Amino acid sequence: MSDRPNPSSETMSSSSSSPKTIIITGATGGVGRGIAIACGQAGWRVWIAARREKEGIEVAREIDAAGGSGRFVACDAGDESSVAETIRQ
Repeated sequence: MSDRPNPSSETMSSSSSSPKTIIITGATGGVGRGIAIACGQAGWRVWIAARREKEGIEVAREIDAAGGSGRFVACDAGDESSVAETIRQ
């Protein structure tokens, strides 16, 4: 048996009184993109923190079109000052 937390639909539910915000790096493609879209569909406000602006804006629009709330923020996850600036926003 694993001691790792198991996310449930209750955790990702949009039924809470206020929407939650999640910042996802690597959301412009692959698994990160899928996670971002799933979180948006579950009612989270999703910040796509990435270097590739065009792709990030596309993911944000896809989240919006699915009924969620997506926002692209320029961020280089390998640069501490870039990450700090993203969090300050």
